[in-house]
Amino acid sequence: MTTELWMLMAGVGILAAGIVSQGIAGLIAFGPLRQAGARDEPREPDKLMGRTTRAVQNQIESLALFTPIVLIAHMLDANTATSAFGATIYAMSRVIYMPVYWLGVPFVRTLLFTGGLVGTVMVALPIFSS
Repeated sequence: MTTELWMLMAGVGILAAGIVSQGIAGLIAFGPLRQAGARDEPREPDKLMGRTTRAVQNQIESLALFTPIVLIAHMLDANTATSAFGATIYAMSRVIYMPVYWLGVPFVRTLLFTGGLVGTVMVALPIFSS
């Protein structure tokens, strides 16, 4: 398996960890009875619950860009040192991004988001030269 595919799997793992964290934040904010129920009546989330929800949504959006690029690069055999490094930048940026978002660190979060985007572009570049 290529580095790019491994980093894609890491991105899915980051999403899974985010979903678990979102559930834990819900337990803290609303208690186990509410979380186990149907949750028909909406409630305003607290800060942590809101941040975990937004971080998970952001990871889903990030994977929506990263996944097809990695798969296209793989299908075209356009895996290079640049694409492998870009995929690693993506995964490392995203794994740090989640807790930074939860903690509400503004400029570092933006820098990490940008790192993930740059990594995604680095994976895409060899596609256009193949």
